[in-house]
Amino acid sequence: MRNLRVTALVQLLSNTEMKPYLKEIIICAIAIIIAAIAVSYFSMQIQERKQTEAIHIALFDNPEAVATLYINKPQTLSNTLKAKQTIENMLSDQIPPVFLQLAKLYDATTPSLVLFYPKEIVFVAKANGSIIKKMSDSVFAVHYHNYRPVEHKKGPITYYYYPETDNQFLGYFHYKGIMAVSYSKKHLEDIGDRLVQIRRNKPTDRNTEESKVAFELRVNTDYIKSDSIIASDSTIWKFEEKTFPLELSFGENTLCFQGIFNDISLTDSILHDKLKEAFSVQLKELFPESQPETALRAVYSSLLINSCIAYP
Repeated sequence: MRNLRVTALVQLLSNTEMKPYLKEIIICAIAIIIAAIAVSYFSMQIQERKQTEAIHIALFDNPEAVATLYINKPQTLSNTLKAKQTIENMLSDQIPPVFLQLAKLYDATTPSLVLFYPKEIVFVAKANGSIIKKMSDSVFAVHYHNYRPVEHKKGPITYYYYPETDNQFLGYFHYKGIMAVSYSKKHLEDIGDRLVQIRRNKPTDRNTEESKVAFELRVNTDYIKSDSIIASDSTIWKFEEKTFPLELSFGENTLCFQGIFNDISLTDSILHDKLKEAFSVQLKELFPESQPETALRAVYSSLLINSCIAYP
């Protein structure tokens, strides 16, 4: 069929009656071809954008992480870090400066993740070309003095690694609208492998509703030292779920974590004291310079825990 079309076009152009219009015909044909290519390109771009939008950021969560911070409203975090130096100083106990700089700049409306491992963290977010350029110009270029990163290709993704002290490398990639940053090559490439798998399976968005919680820390309960949480009947209390969600809120110089315990005694004061002690110890380990304060109160049939750290 294609050969017939080409033959017909050649015959048309060789027709003596059509020669006076040859230039116009060629221009028209070129315009049609360009238009077809443009339509095809933009259709592919729209399809790529739809596929990226369908990928919910929660798909990159890892049950093996110590905790995962869901930043459901990145603009709020960006504004908070810009306005409150104390909060930035507080978070710097656990989050390296380059990640805080990225959080300041990442003011998109789509959620992002920070995965915490025993010795490493990973930042994952949706990012278009303009966000990547802003981060590259304002963070990577400044922090690494325009040093050209080492490139590593794995599958369809190119990873970029910047050298730091103590034989460390900060790596990142940007592929199909998803960006990830980490000092851990293994965890970074795990995110890349996961992204390739997700796109191959053509996922649908797991949660299209906007979360009302700006920041949520989902703690892996395997890492919470619960052996010391003993009830009044001398039994050891255990978490029922793999993760325990805590809502984060920022004050002028405080960072608070609030969670809800269900199916727990509302009158066992010994158990309550042990819970408060365990959470305060955990926060003290995470933020050594802080002075944690933990309170419990009954809310209907549940128990509300509120742990806050304050910096002078």
